[in-house]
Amino acid sequence: MDYCKPQALPVVPECVGKWIECVKGKSKNALALLDDEDMPDDVNEWLFFQRNDDNINLILRAWLYGYTVEKPKTPVSPCPVCGYKDVSSNFCSICGHKNEYVEDGE
Repeated sequence: MDYCKPQALPVVPECVGKWIECVKGKSKNALALLDDEDMPDDVNEWLFFQRNDDNINLILRAWLYGYTVEKPKTPVSPCPVCGYKDVSSNFCSICGHKNEYVEDGE
């Protein structure tokens, strides 16, 4: 079977990039990416609390080929529905509106 390196590197969250480097630094193999008692909660959530296996496949490709870290995103504030100015997640804590994100610096 002929394996080719993908043209575009996988894009992962910063926490996942740090996790990949941590596991590589321990001289462990790719299996440790998915089964390690030291896995941070945010990485565990990103990997296993999805409806499919896309992120598992993504982290394994990142291990094999390298990766880029996605640009940080900030929730749109103020909330476009109620005007609350201190929105800090993708849901407004006042009205519950699901906010969009923008890349930092835009």
